Amino acid sequence: MEPLISVRNLTKIYKTSKTRYRALNNVSLDVYPGEFLAILGTSGSGKSTLLSIIAGLEPPTQGKVLVMNHPIHRMTENELVAFRLRHVGFIFQAFNLFDVLTAQENAAFPLIARGVREKERMRQAKALLTELGLEDHLLHKPGELSGGQQQRVSIARALITNPPILFADEPTGNLDSVTSQQIVELLRRKVDESGTTLLFVTHDMAKAEYADRVIHLADGQITSIEEKHRNRGKIHA
Repeated sequence: MEPLISVRNLTKIYKTSKTRYRALNNVSLDVYPGEFLAILGTSGSGKSTLLSIIAGLEPPTQGKVLVMNHPIHRMTENELVAFRLRHVGFIFQAFNLFDVLTAQENAAFPLIARGVREKERMRQAKALLTELGLEDHLLHKPGELSGGQQQRVSIARALITNPPILFADEPTGNLDSVTSQQIVELLRRKVDESGTTLLFVTHDMAKAEYADRVIHLADGQITSIEEKHRNRGKIHA
């Protein structure tokens, strides 16, 4: 099977007037369709930088990134915005919900850019939030929701366009241990049901156990790749 995402010799150097910091050092990896890939490392290991570059949120210093055969490292900002709108969903640690919008409106928001009419947007958002156990909170605003509920809204927002790729950057970092496990189990189930490819950044090995493979990062380099076998047939068929 051809990789959905291919990273080659990726290097990222941050420069200031006095220092140079190498966040990534010659990283190469492939990610396959339908794979749940965990990127595991401590703070400063380069895991969030790697995710940001693959997602086209920041450019590499050197190296190549192909996502669905698109050269992310060479695309303009307008091209990247259009690509992410069509193919990518994001789940963030800080939820990033609009305080003035209801849960249903937040979940439906990505459909506005696709020109979906309001009635249909609300219908799809209601169905997805109901599936995620939030049927009684459709009209609640973020300030009226718990952290776990807010994260479920953000997951609904990421999933509502049925993207082939999900990027999750420490999505359980602000949640208690029970809610964190529920969120990871939810993401595992959605990957299995929909065939979505998930890149999941975490510092927690317990969360990484849900992945098909675990990329261990330290000091901007891959130190090991751990195969969990959960999705072996889909990855290597």
